Amino acid sequence: MFPVLLALLLLLIRPTPPVVRTGECFILAPLEGDATVVGAKECDRRTLPASTFKVPHALIALQTGVLTESTIMRWDGKKKDFPSWERDHSLESAIQSSVVWFFQQVAESIGRDRELQHLQAFGYGSQRFAHDVDRFWLNGDLTISPREQVAFLKKMYSYQLPVDRRHIDTVKAAMTMPPGVLSNATGVHAFPLQWPTGTVARLKTGNGIVDGERVSWLIGEIDGGGRQYVFASRARSATRTLDTTAAADLAARMLNASLPPQGSPADARTILRERVKTLTRDSSWTLVTSVPMTFRTFHPQGMVKIGDRFFISSVEVRNRDAGEGVGHLFQIDKTGHLIADLRLGEGAIYHPGGVDYDGTSIWVPVAEYRPNSRSIVYRVDPETMTATEVFRFADHIGAIVRNVDDHTLHGVSWGSRRFYRWTLGADGKVTNAGTSPEKLRTLNTSHYLDYQDCKYVGDRRMLCTGVTEIRRTPDASPFRLGGIDLIDLRDGRPVHQVPVLLWTDGGLDMTHNPVWLEPTATGLRGYFMPEDDTSTLYIYDVR
Repeated sequence: MFPVLLALLLLLIRPTPPVVRTGECFILAPLEGDATVVGAKECDRRTLPASTFKVPHALIALQTGVLTESTIMRWDGKKKDFPSWERDHSLESAIQSSVVWFFQQVAESIGRDRELQHLQAFGYGSQRFAHDVDRFWLNGDLTISPREQVAFLKKMYSYQLPVDRRHIDTVKAAMTMPPGVLSNATGVHAFPLQWPTGTVARLKTGNGIVDGERVSWLIGEIDGGGRQYVFASRARSATRTLDTTAAADLAARMLNASLPPQGSPADARTILRERVKTLTRDSSWTLVTSVPMTFRTFHPQGMVKIGDRFFISSVEVRNRDAGEGVGHLFQIDKTGHLIADLRLGEGAIYHPGGVDYDGTSIWVPVAEYRPNSRSIVYRVDPETMTATEVFRFADHIGAIVRNVDDHTLHGVSWGSRRFYRWTLGADGKVTNAGTSPEKLRTLNTSHYLDYQDCKYVGDRRMLCTGVTEIRRTPDASPFRLGGIDLIDLRDGRPVHQVPVLLWTDGGLDMTHNPVWLEPTATGLRGYFMPEDDTSTLYIYDVR
């Protein structure tokens, strides 16, 4: 009960977001979930994008081949509006110093037709301009609202634009600012973001005047507190002077008053655990979208989601009787494309199981494809996709969780009939790996589900998903019912059990294979991949 009261207390004492003035708008949106909008109708009002257009402009230039990430444009030696513009520039420096002449040359090379084509493909603002191709983002010919900026950024940072991933990554890198500062044409300015240590800010400023009205923008992405957020901040006025950092100052105030609602993995685990307890068989799951995988997935087993990437363990069976196969840990983007494939296992030990993520490493058990066999447990760095063998064990481990509170690992056997607990020393090594399975095991007192995938959710609890098969007669076709169990790791007993009444069109229960659950602003979001080989990622919300 204490963690719940603490979470409620933190919500109550969170500072109230500052009120914006007339002509100001601020929107903060997680890549998954509802946006926070401050400024009401002001956020729907379109203005010129000014130099924030350098973000889509750079993407268009890279996609059309007008630029590469190594292109250098030569300064013509003439005086410019700002000293920072009076030198040669790369794409990165032109974005960070907001160099207008650089992007005017880019626009002329792209041409009107291709500019318009990409504006429409991106769904960017008004999606049109009528006059000069080298000034349309500066003179009000093209317009965009803060809501539309956020919609564009969501597509960009979710890799849902018709642009190669590598080009998006190039622009993201150019937008990345050192901690505590941002840059524009006038130089480097303070941006005192007070989010958790390690937060990354990717930012782009914009300033302009049309018909006597001054507009100041800051847009970008904040990667912190275990989640990714995009935002748009804008200030405009025809009656008062605006500094070139007006929108940045507004953004810093609003961001610091809106610290991430899931400021740490521990907070996210607490919210997830408590919301799972509210689920019943009558809970209404709503399909958000489905994402077909673009590669053969074999037999998926476990899933973790880190930012906008998914990590899926899977078994490729070549000859089960002969003990031949390949264990995989796939890294996948949100569009279903394969980014990386890490192969795990050794000889007949090739069957990965359910996986867990402790905030630093992904934990993956790999076993022989039979009960009462052998396993290797790996720790995987999700950034480098490198695996470290942690220990070996004389039983089939079908899922594993890392208890970060007690520095222990907990394993589930084939069919989830047995639970195991291993302790980790200060050096990260398992201290009781040599203890026999008979001495370590405890029996699962629940016979409702066979667990397929498990996660640690804090307070010495693990969340497992899986399936039970029911046959009216031994030879009858099975009826498969999926579900969720919340289990107390201290005694192995279920704290809360609930069926998940979701099936694919082909009749597979949604929790048949890998599952990832995470809290949203108002409920939970579930990611399910029940099918083999030609898999689809089904995304559902439940309140």
